[in-house]
Amino acid sequence: MISATQLRIHPINWPLANDYRVVGDQLQMRLTDERYGIRTQWRTLTEDEWAAHDALQTVVAQWFRDKLGFSTVPHAENN
Repeated sequence: MISATQLRIHPINWPLANDYRVVGDQLQMRLTDERYGIRTQWRTLTEDEWAAHDALQTVVAQWFRDKLGFSTVPHAENN
């Protein structure tokens, strides 16, 4: 099981990164621009965003499952 409380996806040679965190049973993310020290506000992923991560079996999906210890779709905001 992965124990980190936050996950950062930062592509090589790209100034922007996606930060992820778990709050309760929700997966939240924000965009970070390290060049200017800018961070957007945290927001909960929608059901469609989670479904995309799940279908593509992304690192984010694996991390979230390992973090919570389950394999079902998390609760998401209704947007």
